[in-house]
Amino acid sequence: MDEKKSKVFKPENKLKEKVGDGGFLEVDVARAQDVLENNDIDFKPLANDLLDQLEGAIQKVKSGEITSGKIAKDELVYPLLQLKAQGGMFNYPIITQISTDIMMFLEDIQRIDLNLLKILTSFHKSTKILVDLEIQDNSNPVAKQLHQELKAVCERYHQKKKI
Repeated sequence: MDEKKSKVFKPENKLKEKVGDGGFLEVDVARAQDVLENNDIDFKPLANDLLDQLEGAIQKVKSGEITSGKIAKDELVYPLLQLKAQGGMFNYPIITQISTDIMMFLEDIQRIDLNLLKILTSFHKSTKILVDLEIQDNSNPVAKQLHQELKAVCERYHQKKKI
């Protein structure tokens, strides 16, 4: 049997040649971290815009303007995803926590029904209260109560629907 040896070719790394090895200077990382931790940007306008998007998506689904389950779910999840990310960035961990919980709740949902939309409306109202009152973390009794109630409602829905 005739054995042929394989020849290994090392590909050129054109991108690495163009941009270099990269990395960040420690001072730049520290400065970026400081900006994230100590920003004084008002989160309320951004949060309210995202909550308006969520409310709009809920209304579109309720009215039948959006009929596809996947499109409806995508429209509902996008503002939740943004609230989750932006809440942490702007020092509103309670917004991140409840947005995460609602997103996890939606993960296993196959069909959007009226009760689910009521839960999302409750989330919307609760989050609006937290933002308007500038309640940032769940050590606040109001935040704790809202968070616990939203989790309980999601659990009851899952039990009822056997999800």
